[in-house]
This record gives sequence, C-alpha cells and structure tokens, in this order.
Amino acid sequence: MGRGFQNPDLSLEGLYEQAQKAQPEFSAFGNSFMQYLKGKYPQIMEGTYFESGPLKKMERIISKAQGDYNGDVSKISDIVITRFMRVIQKNMDYTDKPCNDVIEKVSTS
Repeated sequence: MGRGFQNPDLSLEGLYEQAQKAQPEFSAFGNSFMQYLKGKYPQIMEGTYFESGPLKKMERIISKAQGDYNGDVSKISDIVITRFMRVIQKNMDYTDKPCNDVIEKVSTS
C-alpha cells in the first residue's frame, strides 16, 4: 500500500474534517475518470460503475491507528471511501483479465 496523503500536524478531528472537505473532490474525480474509461474502452468497462461511500467511521479510524500505527492517526490515509465496481452475471466465469487490460492500456497511454 502507498502512504497516501498524510499531514502529521492534524489531530484526528482535523483529519476527519479534511476528509469531509475532500470527499466531493474524490467523487467528482472518480465519476469523471469512470466516464473517461467508459468512453475509451466501452466494451471492457460495460457494467462498471463508480461508487463513493460514507467516510470511515471514527471508531474504525481509532482502532486502525491503534492496531496498525501504534496510535498515530496521522498515518491513516483511507478515511474517504471510493471504489470502482463491476456487475458480474452469476452464470459467468470470473476473470480479472479485462480489468488488467484497462489498467495496462491506461498506464501506458
């Protein structure tokens, strides 16, 4: 995992406030990128959509900081939750090949 965006000068409340302000930007970027991918790779991206969830709960942030970072909340880099989702029919065999093709094409463009 990457280090994400970290600001060691912020308290937990400050980080949470920063995440609340950043969430609309993450959503706008994710939706824009999804539209770009669907336009460039319509067949590969069929059934794929972008989803922006709620912020990570404060209790989970504290638990993760204590368990993974010796209590250092400044190391938490995933308060804003977003993801790309793909609808897969139940009778289809699962394969990650199409997604890998997109990642390869986007990263080499």
